Amino acid sequence: MKRLCIGASEHSDLLLGICRLAAIAGKRVLLVDGTASGRITCIVASEEGPSLIRFGGFDVACLFPTLGSVISHLEELELVFEEYELVLVDTDQPEFLDKLQGRSLKFDGLYITTAYDKFTLHRTVNLIRNMDASGILPSVKSTVVIRNTVDCTIGEDYVDRILAPLPFKRPELYHSLPFDEVDLAALIDSGHQGVIELRRMSRSYRRVLLSVAHEITGEDEPVLKRMIKQAMRRK
Repeated sequence: MKRLCIGASEHSDLLLGICRLAAIAGKRVLLVDGTASGRITCIVASEEGPSLIRFGGFDVACLFPTLGSVISHLEELELVFEEYELVLVDTDQPEFLDKLQGRSLKFDGLYITTAYDKFTLHRTVNLIRNMDASGILPSVKSTVVIRNTVDCTIGEDYVDRILAPLPFKRPELYHSLPFDEVDLAALIDSGHQGVIELRRMSRSYRRVLLSVAHEITGEDEPVLKRMIKQAMRRK
């Protein structure tokens, strides 16, 4: 299962959490950081060059110029890209998916994180359009998380209207993750410590993580609940 991940709003913690749960469930997992800012790499790696990092029971590809170079590096390590049971490719650069060395890579779905504020919605629209212009936007199912929601005049219906003209299959249900100051504090601490910390996260956060992980991994929710409990007991 391969998902293309587009985050106009920060979602490194959610992707790391999803991969962590899938790894605890026994899946072989690869998370690829193809963002210009290297936002996942900042949490998991100290290396300054391209590298494959073992983190939280799964592999993270950091600082590679293209997905093709990730696949080539895996082959040098005698690893097979196609043998990973879950691959999440996080990128905001269409050119990152160029030069796949003749491979026909097909994503099984699209994962998007956005927010209510105007800038993030505008950036979400532009990212999706740029991916579509490059011919790499999956036309299959999507998962959309609206991050840091608060009570205001903007809601899910408005987000749906903004996304409606775009060339992807919108979900029937949006995942709304409310803003929580305690969650933010825990994420700041976790980022600096380089860990996946679920014990301090709110029930709302864990509920959204469980629902999104269910959609992306295909694991049953009761199984994922057990995985969350295991993850909360480990670092």
